[in-house]
Amino acid sequence: MRFKLKPLMLLFILPLLVSCVDNVDFNQIQVDVDPIMDLPLVYFELDQLDFLEDTGEEVISISDITDIDVFQTSIVRDNLDRFDLIINMRKDFPRGFRVNIAFLDDNLQPTYELSTITFNENSEEIEIRENIVIAANPGILNTGKLRVEIELVPSSGNPIDPGVQWELDFRSAGIFYLSF
Repeated sequence: MRFKLKPLMLLFILPLLVSCVDNVDFNQIQVDVDPIMDLPLVYFELDQLDFLEDTGEEVISISDITDIDVFQTSIVRDNLDRFDLIINMRKDFPRGFRVNIAFLDDNLQPTYELSTITFNENSEEIEIRENIVIAANPGILNTGKLRVEIELVPSSGNPIDPGVQWELDFRSAGIFYLSF
């Protein structure tokens, strides 16, 4: 049995020892990699009570400023080519909304502002995608904050009832295209 194993092993090892390999020049390999980062930016949920004062009067506007630090890293600042801002909103409010979004520097000065987004009364869900090219908007690299303002569109027929559950979901994400 021992004698039969050695010729069998030799049969498998011999091709490895006598196989040919050309010289490989690794300097000729050119790798061109442009990474893409997909990052969530801001997410919040509002309900009907967020749009009512304690007195029962409707709140016309809700605004929030959130810190975002994606632009603070040197890799992003030095290599960002463009990014897509994706906004998803879902609501079951029987009211319309206007949404204003602005990228701000640390002094709360706008570095980039989107056009007002109108969310009609009869719409339940919208998705907005804005492509921002850095060469055309270099000031956006100074961004440290994101301001989102939700404005309730006045309506004579659908006042907000505190006893009826309504929700508004806001989600935003950025797809960042880096070029090295």
